Amino acid sequence: MRKELLAGLGTAIALGLALGLLSLIWASPSERWVALVAGSVMMINVFFAASLGTLLPMGFKRISLDPALISGPLLTTTLDAVGFMTFLSLISIALKLMA
Repeated sequence: MRKELLAGLGTAIALGLALGLLSLIWASPSERWVALVAGSVMMINVFFAASLGTLLPMGFKRISLDPALISGPLLTTTLDAVGFMTFLSLISIALKLMA
């Protein structure tokens, strides 16, 4: 489990930095803060996906449920909700700070 979480953390950092750098390239100078928000949301969502994608099947297997059948829809729905809420939360905080 430790290896999966470390791999997830590495992937989250790499993808977050990549998205942040690409956003810096495309953003106008007055909207560079959007790159920070986009990169942060990507990091949080990817790490949460790696963590939940590791722990959820293990938990279902422990309670004698088929992890392949139940974790896919539950994992997808949860990650969509977490990603959306993370984005909305961080963007609203950033907008309050920038106003």
